[in-house]
Amino acid sequence: MKHVKSAILSGVLISILSIGVSLASAQGQWEVVIPKAIEGIKVRMAAFHDENFGVWGGAGDDGAQHYTLDGGKTWTMAKTGGCMFSVDVVDVNIIWQSCISGTSLTTDGGKNWKVISKDVGGMASILAFADEKTGWVGSGVKFKMTTDGGATWTDMALPNGVTAVAAVSLRTPADGYLLDKSGILYVTQDGGKSWTSCPLGLKDPVIQGFGSGGWINETPEAAIRFTDANNGLVVLGLSGKASMIALRTADGGKSWKEEAVPAKLGKPFISRDGRFLTVAKWLEGLTLLKAK
Repeated sequence: MKHVKSAILSGVLISILSIGVSLASAQGQWEVVIPKAIEGIKVRMAAFHDENFGVWGGAGDDGAQHYTLDGGKTWTMAKTGGCMFSVDVVDVNIIWQSCISGTSLTTDGGKNWKVISKDVGGMASILAFADEKTGWVGSGVKFKMTTDGGATWTDMALPNGVTAVAAVSLRTPADGYLLDKSGILYVTQDGGKSWTSCPLGLKDPVIQGFGSGGWINETPEAAIRFTDANNGLVVLGLSGKASMIALRTADGGKSWKEEAVPAKLGKPFISRDGRFLTVAKWLEGLTLLKAK
């Protein structure tokens, strides 16, 4: 009997240790670079390209666009900008944003911003750009695309069944990704002409940040980044969760592995190389994490 009890206790202990190792492994995918910064500011969106260069913006005078060259030790206010809702950092010079004035662009690393399109983007819009020319901008189920840097725009045909877009991303001018609020990722290899669906494997996810009513100033707490055709990352803020979660694929979206993220719920941004994750929250500042 003692041997039986001992075996049972050993089995339980091994199970507990296995769970602990599993959880530690999942949580150990990310290290915190900046635990908290710019608290008490009306920040809506923040994005680090690497450990040194980042931008943030929000609402009002104290939420004007800022940029850093030293990993957030100091921030410099941009000379122009305006009420950032979403942002995509192509490199340390080219950055696109959706702001209260529409869609704007900086080509000098956030020092100066120029409104490219007043009638595209704007309040609560999200965007994704592959470079200085090709991008998608919109909200809900209404998106437009440009291939000439915003000189002209065309309506974008979304995948059948999409009810509201949570996030978009462009890896190249042809290779793009779109996440529906239901948790289905859609992939295009021809600039949006055709799509392939890749479910994330989540059961009835409720992605935070979808607003309703006439005054919507939130954007969904979701981000996508693929570094090549196979390796991709989706980061989400889900209702009922205390922190962000990440889902990673190494086979183009056929299968996904969930990772815990040591950051409270907020608006995520994933750097171009997939190594840095910025999470920003209104009045709570930003957190920067780095993939191990």
